[in-house]
Amino acid sequence: MGSNPTGSALGMYASLDAAEASGDDYRGPGIPAGSKSLTSALRFRTADRTLTAGPRARPRGQARVLPRRSAGKPGPRDPRRRRSCSR
Repeated sequence: MGSNPTGSALGMYASLDAAEASGDDYRGPGIPAGSKSLTSALRFRTADRTLTAGPRARPRGQARVLPRRSAGKPGPRDPRRRRSCSR
């Protein structure tokens, strides 16, 4: 069975009633030979409550990180992600 990063991210948040995933890959100008650029869209819904920023943000952050890990190479740091600071 192959690795499915989007499916893994969705599985971690199975308490949400429904999720739709769609994606595409691009290989062409601007992408190094032997590589591809992956895009995906996730839509989360729940019937019993309003989704706050927290539940929506967690899967989105995981979906960005998992494909980079599955390729075996670290990706560029996402400037939108907050750094945690523990003292």
